[in-house]
Amino acid sequence: MNWIERWQALSARIVGLMEAGNFLIQAYAVENQNTGAVRRLLDELRQIHGELKKLYDDCNAQMPSAAAMALKMFCSEGVPPPSPSGDAVELQPLAVLHAFRGRFNYLIRDSEIEARNATELAFEHLQRLIAVDDRVRSCWKGAFDAGEIACEKLGSVHLLAHRIWAFKVKGSHAETDLVYGDTSGQSHLHVHRVARAMVLTEWKVVRDEKKTEQKASEARREAKEYSAGILGDLELKQTRYIVLVALRQRTAPSDVEEHGVCYRHIWLAVDPETPSKIARVKE
Repeated sequence: MNWIERWQALSARIVGLMEAGNFLIQAYAVENQNTGAVRRLLDELRQIHGELKKLYDDCNAQMPSAAAMALKMFCSEGVPPPSPSGDAVELQPLAVLHAFRGRFNYLIRDSEIEARNATELAFEHLQRLIAVDDRVRSCWKGAFDAGEIACEKLGSVHLLAHRIWAFKVKGSHAETDLVYGDTSGQSHLHVHRVARAMVLTEWKVVRDEKKTEQKASEARREAKEYSAGILGDLELKQTRYIVLVALRQRTAPSDVEEHGVCYRHIWLAVDPETPSKIARVKE
């Protein structure tokens, strides 16, 4: 299980604990009563706290830096030791846990949104550039004829203009530079200086549209070999891009989500027809 899946499981456990606490208070009007139920809820709280600490120890390098810091601070505060009274007032730390859950969810979601939006913009810009610029279109048609490696190189340079550092997978823990084919990995400091996000991409040339799903499935299978976490907070972890390069414009396959990762399909037409021409053909 990756860290996102582990967090999702813990998050669901936190929600269950909060619901149990609310039920106890509402159903039994618990105020300052010595109840075994309160002590059991506190035991659950301590177990969750221990799991969160383990999550930080195991996975903090893979998380957005702000989220990792928030988790570290929460874990460092600890859980107050139980008192003999077992009073309902001891359930106050549940509110702190609930607030942390909301904050952590915000921090991990927010870091993905900016990078994902920037990547989507870069691909949209590339498609429109091919459509309106004869020189760019000619270059991409040549890359299409040459094969996937040529497309990868052109595409990665375009994405870099949008401060998106695209890479592909080679082995479970190695990123491969799309321009130079280097698997040793770029200097992490250098990547942080120039890029807003590092994005896993798998590029496939589709010469026969009947084989679109076959190509997409092959690319997803290759992308699954990768274990996220090389560059920590810079890396877009929840979305991976399958780029299908073809001659004509078509609708891309639907996204596929597996184990907390969304495989987003981008259809890139190197010789697209204009919308008006497509409309005339349909008539």
